[in-house]
Amino acid sequence: MQFVSKTGQIDKLSTPCLILPVFSKGQQLDVTTRFDQAHNGQITTVLKQGDASGKVGNTLLLQMPAGNKTKRVLLVGLGEQGKTTESDFNNAVQASINAIKHLPIKTICSALLTVEVTDKDIDWKVRQLVLTSREALYQYTETLTTAAPDAHSLEKCQLLAPSGRATQAINEAANIASSIANGVDRAKELANLPGNICTPTYLADTAKTLGKQHTSLKVTVLDEAKMEKLGMGSLLSVSRGSREPAKLITIEHAGGPKSQKPIVIVGKGLTFDAGGISIKPSSGMDEMKYDMCGAASVLGTIKCISELNLKVNVIGIIASAENMPSGSATNPGDVVTTMSGQTVEILNT
Repeated sequence: MQFVSKTGQIDKLSTPCLILPVFSKGQQLDVTTRFDQAHNGQITTVLKQGDASGKVGNTLLLQMPAGNKTKRVLLVGLGEQGKTTESDFNNAVQASINAIKHLPIKTICSALLTVEVTDKDIDWKVRQLVLTSREALYQYTETLTTAAPDAHSLEKCQLLAPSGRATQAINEAANIASSIANGVDRAKELANLPGNICTPTYLADTAKTLGKQHTSLKVTVLDEAKMEKLGMGSLLSVSRGSREPAKLITIEHAGGPKSQKPIVIVGKGLTFDAGGISIKPSSGMDEMKYDMCGAASVLGTIKCISELNLKVNVIGIIASAENMPSGSATNPGDVVTTMSGQTVEILNT
């Protein structure tokens, strides 16, 4: 979903759905009051009747009269006026998205940036609004036979700029947050894929594709033959029982000067860990596909860094393999030699 700043008089906005903040105690914000006054005190009425409480996360969807430029209004509670915390704000954002994400609309306008959050500035509010919204909208659909029946249709969220705030600054903060969310979503997508699709080769191909998309990236993939020559006996011992070859993936982001020391992030990439000969209990073994979440996090982080073209040097390293039992698998008691030349006795695979 795209996030863009929006300006204009609250009572003259044209939008399929307007998200307005309300409080359980204290005076309502000027943005809410002005809209209320322009629509015959409808918000005041529902608050007095108790249809909307103003408590944190409480929502009420109002259908506006025919002919109104604002078709719907979602009231979302933030608790007591002047005491909105980080948690209150995030909960309100999440509740608002959950309340409208299945409506047949593509665009919404949120006035939640007008809410003052204790010790937080406008950049923080924009970032959290984008990240929390994207989290609420995330849905895994990659391997479904048909499209998810409850998939959302939202495409754009307009962020109503508080009075005196520069729209450019809001857009810049939203773009940064969107890149972070893109990285998070990529990590989730890789983690949720089944082990027969997300193999070590699949992770290597994903890294290569990312490298083609961003000129700042250099991707190197070592196959088992190259690892054998380098003496990587420890990593190779993990994949010995699997038909899926191990991969050692390195992704370098050269955003800073050559003299700058790189930040190095390392991710475990066991795309399925059955336990090898020391096989794990069958209960919950399907979740062993998540043993590559470290690798997914590295790829998601590199995606975010490269999208933002951060002026730092970062190296991502992923050691990826599949740990399976078979006649060629490493046995408990076997001794392997690591790249450093040390011998290691394996007691549990």
